[in-house]
Amino acid sequence: MNILNIDVISYILKFINVSDIININLVCKQFNGILQLNILWNHYVYRDYDENIITSLFDISYKKTYEKLHSLSYIKNIMGKKNIINMTDMTYLYLSGGTLSISYSSSDASISTSKITSIPLGIKYLVNLRILFLHRNQLTKVIPEISNLINLVRLDLDHNQLTTIPLELYNLTKLQVLFLHDNFLTEISSKIGNLVDLRELHLNNNNLVTIPLEINKLVNLEKLYLQNNNIKIISPEIENLINLKKLHLGTNNLTTIPKEICKLIKLKYLHLNNNQLQFLPKEIGYLPKLQYLYLSSNKLIVIPLDVDVCKSSEFRYICLDKLTIIPEEKKFHNLVIERPH
Repeated sequence: MNILNIDVISYILKFINVSDIININLVCKQFNGILQLNILWNHYVYRDYDENIITSLFDISYKKTYEKLHSLSYIKNIMGKKNIINMTDMTYLYLSGGTLSISYSSSDASISTSKITSIPLGIKYLVNLRILFLHRNQLTKVIPEISNLINLVRLDLDHNQLTTIPLELYNLTKLQVLFLHDNFLTEISSKIGNLVDLRELHLNNNNLVTIPLEINKLVNLEKLYLQNNNIKIISPEIENLINLKKLHLGTNNLTTIPKEICKLIKLKYLHLNNNQLQFLPKEIGYLPKLQYLYLSSNKLIVIPLDVDVCKSSEFRYICLDKLTIIPEEKKFHNLVIERPH
């Protein structure tokens, strides 16, 4: 058994970080009500030596040990029968690259060494959950019962095999961070507009062709990632995203950019590389907070930048194609101009 030292501070916090374990219940029973538990990179095999069988991770006899658990990190594990009992106080759940069943019965979960292929139905009981990590698994769908998690503020579903998102997910109106990148999504519902508290939305590396207009209702959005899709049009209504600081639109099929994008007065990073752009709105250089502008791998001939305007702004870096021209380029002394080979 190899357990990190548990000092006085971690004892008070009821925090345990364990690896290379044989029997986690024996490790944890000395604590009356663990609050945080990290189970990292294990081949957890707790055997009942009398019957030589694999038993439950959270045995019913240790109910008091785990019923107050609010944070569970479960990473890269291979485990046997598994039940989570009476954990309605849990606010943080990290399931990545392992297999875990969340159940409120005594039924056994089959042994598996693969990544998670479905979201355990029992997750619907974790109504106080605020943070849920389900990324880097093999999920092909999201269960409608996820709508029960009404207190979620962060949901990570990236790097799975999702092709659709259930409409029930859009009822999680407290969400602030949503990761859906690196899946196989072809469309996003107009109900995305319900998630008015979103600060970050990651939709990059999917198969999206269009973006619903309702995405422009997310006025609290600060970071929007749409790169590596097949998007052809950005609506002028993007001007409504008044708090946007990072906008990634690289590697799509854009041929034009609406001039309204120049009304995003808080925008600092704008990625437009690897598209089919021939022109930029002349107002592009008037974005007061813009610092980084990526334009390489387009069909742009001239970039409409004003020297005096750029001197009084925070503009500091631009990435262009080799033959793209900036009028009076030598006068832009404070601007780093990069032309990749």
